[in-house]
Amino acid sequence: MRFRYILAGCIVIFYFLLNLSSSQNGIITSLKVEPEYSSVSPGERMQIQISLVQLGNNPKKDVKVTVYIKGLQDNAFAKEEQTAALQTQASLIANLAVPNDLEEGSYTIAVEVSDINTGALLSTASQRFIVRNGKDKESFDADKRLYFYALYLLIGGLILLIIILYLQNKMMRNHILVHHKAGPEDIARHRAETYYNVEHK
Repeated sequence: MRFRYILAGCIVIFYFLLNLSSSQNGIITSLKVEPEYSSVSPGERMQIQISLVQLGNNPKKDVKVTVYIKGLQDNAFAKEEQTAALQTQASLIANLAVPNDLEEGSYTIAVEVSDINTGALLSTASQRFIVRNGKDKESFDADKRLYFYALYLLIGGLILLIIILYLQNKMMRNHILVHHKAGPEDIARHRAETYYNVEHK
């Protein structure tokens, strides 16, 4: 009975993989924005790394990759287009300029991958970022650096305190050990000297 369940599970997994490999739109899109671009100023350029992976044994596709800066209402403020011939995987780098008149707030980098020939949308990806004016960004960066400096000092102080406590504990143990070792010998020597003095009086 257990063997039948295992066999049925293997058949389901195989069927799923078979359908996945024959999928026409089996494209995974991922984007990476460096931490330094998580908060930018108007007019600044952002470098965006885009990775495309086509699953299965599908033929090569000519795709158009469009990168947008979008607001909360999904309205686009900037865009850049590139093309790629996608067989199994492809990597692209987009340099998107933040508009000079863009107001402070939260925005989205949106990537759309479409078929050049049909225009069909194949895959999407997105990531949030913050736009701040120059002064606020400098203040934000300064506060962030101050936070990390304080964190490093705290960690360093804790490590130093642990080392001091460890050395104090080690010295105390050595002192106790020496005391226990030397104590009986001193007592025996003292007893012998006392006995000798009494006998020769």
